[in-house]
Amino acid sequence: MRFLPLVLLLAACSKSVPGYAPVKKSLCVDCRRDKFPFETPRQGAVLDYGGSLASSGLYEVIDLRGLSVERIVTRYEKGAQKVSSRDKKPITKEHRDRLVEVLNRAWAQDGAVPAHPATDASWELTLLDGDAIRLEKGAGASGL
Repeated sequence: MRFLPLVLLLAACSKSVPGYAPVKKSLCVDCRRDKFPFETPRQGAVLDYGGSLASSGLYEVIDLRGLSVERIVTRYEKGAQKVSSRDKKPITKEHRDRLVEVLNRAWAQDGAVPAHPATDASWELTLLDGDAIRLEKGAGASGL
């Protein structure tokens, strides 16, 4: 089973990641980190996969400072999401650098991030850099 396909797309634990998000376009002014049922990284991204009739959620969390990726599965209980499983893996600095390149392209993208159409599937990409947040979403699969 593939773990975190975004890893293939995308300074040790310092206060910032070298070269991350030098250009930020289309910032989200009303986005909040606390919308997720888990803590988000200060620098990185959250990719959320879903569907219109899904009874669970799938998140892939990239922590650029912590050099890790994590797959989080949630289930819906009484209208709220609850974390049901977590699988965290370390990444190398080389993987982090590749992820920074891809995420920087998304930060600098004019307009929406491209998507590949599909039925009953959706995605949401939340880019995070301190207090700066960019939110992209669409039907089908992300085109990153």
